[in-house]
Amino acid sequence: MSDQEFEQAKAEVKARAKEVHDAARIIAADGKTINKYWLEDVGDTTKNWEKCTIKFRAKDNGRNYMEWVDIKLDDGTLILSTHYHTNDGFDVYTFRNGAWVDRFINYSKVDVIAELERQKQEELQQRLKPFSAIDF
Repeated sequence: MSDQEFEQAKAEVKARAKEVHDAARIIAADGKTINKYWLEDVGDTTKNWEKCTIKFRAKDNGRNYMEWVDIKLDDGTLILSTHYHTNDGFDVYTFRNGAWVDRFINYSKVDVIAELERQKQEELQQRLKPFSAIDF
């Protein structure tokens, strides 16, 4: 493998790991936007998915925003370890690519977002319930 091919393969793996990192962010925040309130209230969370534990941590000190993601199998095997930093970019420390990646990304985009929308609709219905008995 030439140096150019190696660098291209490394860039492709890094891009795929970034997709998983972004999916972990969605799962960690239950589909909600990570903002200063989320950081103050949560900031560090653990979620379970299939046979994995997702550890997500985010921090904003006013000048720098950082995120860390670790995903481990139930047996302790680390399958993803990444770090995002506004100044330094994105680093991949561990990434075991496989069939789980597409399922994980799909879960974040479909299932987590669908559950958030369902919850929003339920909240809206609860808020509107007192008005349903009023004739206008």
